[in-house]
Amino acid sequence: MMKEKLLNIFNKLYSNNTIGHAYLICNVDLKQIEKELFQIFFNYILNDNKVKTMNHPDIYILNPINNVIKKEQIMDLKRFLDNTSQTSGKKIYVINNVELLNDSSANSLLKILEEPEKNIYAFLLSLNVSSVIPTIKSRCQLQFISTEYNNFNNEEIENNEILNKAIEFVKIIENKKADSFPYIYNVVGKGIGKSDVKLILKSVFNIYKSCLDYQCNLLLENNILEKIDFINLKQDFTRKLILINDSISKLDYNIGASLILDNLLIELGGL
Repeated sequence: MMKEKLLNIFNKLYSNNTIGHAYLICNVDLKQIEKELFQIFFNYILNDNKVKTMNHPDIYILNPINNVIKKEQIMDLKRFLDNTSQTSGKKIYVINNVELLNDSSANSLLKILEEPEKNIYAFLLSLNVSSVIPTIKSRCQLQFISTEYNNFNNEEIENNEILNKAIEFVKIIENKKADSFPYIYNVVGKGIGKSDVKLILKSVFNIYKSCLDYQCNLLLENNILEKIDFINLKQDFTRKLILINDSISKLDYNIGASLILDNLLIELGGL
């Protein structure tokens, strides 16, 4: 499922000629992405039908060493980028577990991202996007990948009670902002358990993700957008997605569902 989802995203980006210079792919690391998948997309960028990701002269793979990415590794990457492409004039670099950057390496990477060179493409992978510094996130196009989250599709829109609650949840957030508290609990119910909160938040996440996909020309189904026509589609959805994603993760820990939901409402209401 993950392979098909990523391939669909990248195929549409390529078809629409909207490939960006930097992507932050969330909730995944390099081990979870089949090498063949990256190779298919890299074929498009490099115009090379025989791309071998691990040994192509214009593809650089950076992995953490002992659970940290050091400045020296980013400087090695910089030297690779400064050299002339050996094939198509384009270069690609992949940084695995980008949340493991330390302060020095993060600042060095930020300089690369702040001044993107033509024909250089970055793919940053993170298992914990909340730990990636905001300045790096702000310079990348975010793609959230999770085998847990349901797809946002027509059948769910018509039949899923949880999704209907999620739509009401989002409507309150969009309209009431910081005054959402009493209205939200009328929708989700007081004393709601973690499993139910997680289901609702996953659907809320998918609603906002659908809006982001629409902005990127990855979602074009009008029947979906008609259900969420109260949302301003010109806003920045990435911050909301990160907050909701973080709250879903916290539900797996020994923290009360109401406390997690309260904190999320405070942060969403302030956006």
